Amino acid sequence: MSFVPAVPAGGDSKDGTGKLTRRRRHLPFFYKLSFANKILLSTLALLGVLGVTGTVVFQLVLRSRLYDEVAASTQLLAASTAQRAAGPLASQDATALRELVAQAVQLDETIAYALVLDRDGEVVAHSFAWDPPTVVLGGRAPPSPVGSDDYRKVQVAGVTYLDVAAPVMIGPRGAGSLQLGVSSARVDQFVSQLNVIFLAVLAGLTAIGLVAALCFFRYFTRPIVELTHLADDVSVGNLNADFDFGVPVRCWEIKGCGQRDCAAYENTAVQCWFVDDTPCEGYEPSFPQKLAGCRTCEVYRAHKGDEIVQLYDSFRHMTKVLKTSRDELERSDRFQGSLIRNSFDGIIATDDTGTVQIFNRVAQNLTDYDEDDVVGKLTWEQIFTSELRQDLRQPLFQDGSKVIFGFYRQEKVIERKDGSKVDVRASGITLRENDRHVGRVFFFQDLREIKELKEEIIRSERLAATGQTVASISHSVKNILEGLRGGAYVYQRGVRIKDSNTRGEGWAMVERNIDHISSLVADLLNFARDRKPDLEELDPNALVSDVLETLRPKAAALATSLETDLTSAASPWLIDSHAMHQCLMNLITNALDATAAVDEAWVRVSTLVTPDDELEIRIQDNGPGIAPNLSDELFSSMVTTKGSKGTGLGLLVVHKIVAEHGGSVEVDAALAPGATFRVLLPRGHRTEPVESRPAAALLTSL
Repeated sequence: MSFVPAVPAGGDSKDGTGKLTRRRRHLPFFYKLSFANKILLSTLALLGVLGVTGTVVFQLVLRSRLYDEVAASTQLLAASTAQRAAGPLASQDATALRELVAQAVQLDETIAYALVLDRDGEVVAHSFAWDPPTVVLGGRAPPSPVGSDDYRKVQVAGVTYLDVAAPVMIGPRGAGSLQLGVSSARVDQFVSQLNVIFLAVLAGLTAIGLVAALCFFRYFTRPIVELTHLADDVSVGNLNADFDFGVPVRCWEIKGCGQRDCAAYENTAVQCWFVDDTPCEGYEPSFPQKLAGCRTCEVYRAHKGDEIVQLYDSFRHMTKVLKTSRDELERSDRFQGSLIRNSFDGIIATDDTGTVQIFNRVAQNLTDYDEDDVVGKLTWEQIFTSELRQDLRQPLFQDGSKVIFGFYRQEKVIERKDGSKVDVRASGITLRENDRHVGRVFFFQDLREIKELKEEIIRSERLAATGQTVASISHSVKNILEGLRGGAYVYQRGVRIKDSNTRGEGWAMVERNIDHISSLVADLLNFARDRKPDLEELDPNALVSDVLETLRPKAAALATSLETDLTSAASPWLIDSHAMHQCLMNLITNALDATAAVDEAWVRVSTLVTPDDELEIRIQDNGPGIAPNLSDELFSSMVTTKGSKGTGLGLLVVHKIVAEHGGSVEVDAALAPGATFRVLLPRGHRTEPVESRPAAALLTSL
């Protein structure tokens, strides 16, 4: 079943926007004529109607008057013949009556017939070759003895006759009547001849009138034609076209004005009502508002002619406003073009077909394309990679019920003309107007110089971090060597004096410093090694308990209480047991060392599951805490609060291990007493670990 769209009645249709539009119909010939020709054609039609009407009326009036004249003259002949018929009719002399009728017909060639009737209406004599027609005999009342000019028309065998009757009187009494029939052919012929003359005269007058009207109408419509030409010039952008209408006036003479600061003063080329802020009092300062008052002014009345002049005045000001608006638009366009050309960002804009229309200098430098080779010739699909084209189809934001597509400030790679790649920071957006796609705009920022500066900064930071690391490690190694040297000295002294206690004391010092060396090397290896965690499901509470059992002897030696608060909600978690064991060992050992000189010292380790479904391992102590100025540097550089006893690598290793698990480690130095460290681990290992801090990332590459 096919669907046929409905067409609105009246020849209307809907355009692409759903609005109802009227179909364009072919205009009649009359509407395609010029204004002067329309008036001329209308005048010709009017004259034609008047001529035909005049001819018909003239013919009717003339024929009626001629009929009356012919009937009157025939009436006299009929009365004379009726007197002569009185004697024969009284004596019933039919032969004499027939001779009288024959003589009457022969008197005038226009008389077609004659007949005599008695008092009873019976035909006594007639001139017909056969019996008189019924139409001639019937339908007439007896004629009046007084006489009358009345006549009637009768038609016999297709010929019209004027039938005139006169009474036949014998003494005071009527004895009968006499009828004469006159043919109307001569009358009709005469009327036709007069009509021809009348039409000829009318045609001549009409021709003369048309020529005069043509000249007059062309003169009359000349201002309209000139205004049409002026409108044509304006439509093609020529706003300097001008015509002179009305009468140039000297407003300063009419007004008796001495305002020499007025632009119209002694300048007939400038009419005062067109000049804004004229010194005339009582008028609006600007056109066209002031024109409403100026039209009642004696100056304007001296200038104006008809409505055409007023129309021209308004039209002239309209062109003036259009010219001012065009100049402002051109200035704005030049300003915006200068902004686009001289922008520090590359700007590429396309129209609704995807063809590039704007390609500024930075875009030319980035792509190595010349503007003349791109604008109006290439499409955006020929310049950008498929990744950029795909990103531009992604929703960017919603403006009311409309979804705007594009992307914002992303690092992208674009291809140059020679096929090489350029790193840029790009933004793109689709342009829409009235729910219709009108184009796309792309903004690019060259990242080559920025990346070079960034790499230079990275190299500088790497050198600084290397120096800091070497200095810290050198200091730690120096302390360890001093300890080894001291232990060797004590051991050698015990050998010399053959004192086993002294030898044991010296050897213990050597063993402790060897342990320090092992710990330092292990931290360096763990920190520098790039490894993926070996994750397995295990109970985090069991891992914490194992670390605490390992450190209980040290806690007992330091007289520090180890407390736990382990949650039962911590189900098996994905953890690298070896790495996390080392991480917790470093954190808890640091807490124990921080409470070494504190009375009633304690370290509390707790586990819990956060509302974000993360495992939190919290290590809190009641030591002296951490200075606020060191909190931000604990995980980004080799910072230690242990003096010569620490290297600062422990917390860097902690941060690295937690980051490898996709988690984060935080310190809260403001939470009294002591310090609190929180290790947050996600339930499932993240594919992209949390980004480590810049200095830590630099140290990782050492």
